[in-house]
Amino acid sequence: MTFISVFRVSNRPWYLSGFLFLSTLIVSACQTTGDPRQGGLFGWSEEQARARQSTLEQENTDAQRSIETEKGRSQMLQGRKASLQAESARVQSELDRMLIENAEIENELRNLMARKQLGNNELARLKLVLAENERLRKATRASATAPTALPQSARPDAINEQNRILHREVMILLGG
Repeated sequence: MTFISVFRVSNRPWYLSGFLFLSTLIVSACQTTGDPRQGGLFGWSEEQARARQSTLEQENTDAQRSIETEKGRSQMLQGRKASLQAESARVQSELDRMLIENAEIENELRNLMARKQLGNNELARLKLVLAENERLRKATRASATAPTALPQSARPDAINEQNRILHREVMILLGG
């Protein structure tokens, strides 16, 4: 018995029987799926298609929820950024005001030092105070051009303290 005779069950031509056999074999080998790209015409299942659609809709809903969450987070961060920029501008304005006050007090101290007859010890001590004041102002000017945080010595509270020290020295020289 030959290969061709096996498929000749009836009076059909052998190639038609072979075609039917191969078609049956292919169709029975197809896996059913809910994805029309995968199962072809005979492997498609409506139940699996509905399950797949439900899964895709859930994934889409989750993705939309995630997008909304990120939009809210972005808006919150934008508000925080605006708040921090406003605070930074306020602190910079306060710092500028204190530096102007510092220069005025230092000028007054230098004028008093020039007018008064001071002993060498007193003069040396006041020169140290002025040198520290100059160092502080330089650190503050340098930090104003750098985008990093202010160093401890250039913060408004440090400048305010230095202004208090200069003011005290002026008051001492004025006799009060």
